[in-house]
Amino acid sequence: FMCVAVATPPQVVTITFHRTYGALGSAVTGTGGAVITASPTSTAGIYVTSTAAMSGTFRLAFQGATTPPLNSQMAAMDLRVALESLSTIQTVAVSKAMSYQPLTGRVDVTQGQLFVTCSVGDTCNFMTQRYGIPNTPLYIGGTWYTVLSDLISPDMPSTQLYLGDMNNNPIGYQGPSATFVNAYEWPRGYVWTVDLLLLAPGTSLDMLRPRQVNLSPAIDGTIVVQGNSCNQCYYVPDQTTAPALTMGGQYYLRADADNINGPSAFTPVVLATPRKIPDAPNAINVVVVSGTQVQVFFSPPSLAPTNVAPNYNSDITAYIVQWDTATTFLHGISACQACATAFTGTAISTSSDLSTIFAPGNVVTLGNLNCQLTLVAPLTPTTLTVQAGSGCAPFLNQAFDVVYYTFPPITVSGLPIQGTPPYNYLIQGLTIATKYYVRISAVNSVPVQQTAVSGVPPNNRQWTFPIAVT
Repeated sequence: FMCVAVATPPQVVTITFHRTYGALGSAVTGTGGAVITASPTSTAGIYVTSTAAMSGTFRLAFQGATTPPLNSQMAAMDLRVALESLSTIQTVAVSKAMSYQPLTGRVDVTQGQLFVTCSVGDTCNFMTQRYGIPNTPLYIGGTWYTVLSDLISPDMPSTQLYLGDMNNNPIGYQGPSATFVNAYEWPRGYVWTVDLLLLAPGTSLDMLRPRQVNLSPAIDGTIVVQGNSCNQCYYVPDQTTAPALTMGGQYYLRADADNINGPSAFTPVVLATPRKIPDAPNAINVVVVSGTQVQVFFSPPSLAPTNVAPNYNSDITAYIVQWDTATTFLHGISACQACATAFTGTAISTSSDLSTIFAPGNVVTLGNLNCQLTLVAPLTPTTLTVQAGSGCAPFLNQAFDVVYYTFPPITVSGLPIQGTPPYNYLIQGLTIATKYYVRISAVNSVPVQQTAVSGVPPNNRQWTFPIAVT
């Protein structure tokens, strides 16, 4: 119940539900005193702020060493840095995902359809919001969605549950069509998967153990550590009984199990080729062709003198050529993460102050929206004004990165990098009498990964030293 004082002009009352339990109806009824005309009880006006749903800290211990306090919202990189700071651990790989728990009632799904329906014989209570209020994350068929509503319906549909992506945009079901599919909700927790890749010398494999758990809410906040499906892991070679492997060389592996009765049959043979991110290209040269063009020449990376196969560079499938007017090479890097909360077509609302980072004339993009926005005055701590007609669709109550857009790098692949090096690429459309910096990297089958906590550089790709040209 809520008591509202009569005011002239009428005041807007906003109620936000951060979590609903059970069958909570969404009707609004006015009784007693002056008549209050409620706006349509559209549940699309309800939004969830999930980032602050769980708070607190905990620590992890391994072989007598304990991490500093870890935030319950930490990123995978934060946990990796904390674990690798322990004296007993040298290298780990960490991934992070949202946790989930089952909901009552199964659903029928159709690939590409914008909604799911309740399975025959099950009770789902879509209308009473048992599957969550709009913007609540749902995990169905291996994909995360959000509960979606509209601006005109008086209530949630009773027979269909409409799906949105994690930014609340309508999206069709991504998996194959099926019936009696389990649905899961997000209990505001996370799952960090830790692979212990290399321990300190003399350290044996053991479990990570939680210490000093201080989470809020304390009743529901728990930490569980369990092993994965790998029962035994062995590193080949172990550096004591066998020499180092040759990068780019093919190896065949098989294993058997032995007990007092003898060995088992061998497993099927597995083929493996050790590889790493390629080194920076070699023999870089930049030649001015005209006032607006420069030609870049480059060769494959140099090979190490030992433990590298002669054909190692044959795995290189492309080269990336990037140029900019500064050595920072900011194109594609986020100025702030999930800070663009709304866009009207001419103004970006931001939760971070970007007025000192950008200037009128700079160009940005928003997340993965694939449109360029040119900034114009004024730029304030909460708003970036942009030129109209960008083609970027307006949005409200979402969260996109604000990304630098300068000079998009070019990927050179196929025929231009076949045959005898050096290879070359012609950069065009430059501005006369302007100094540019050029760098190149090689791409092979090994994916890049983030290594810097700050996000700069964004990954471990190996670039040549920037060459200046005017």
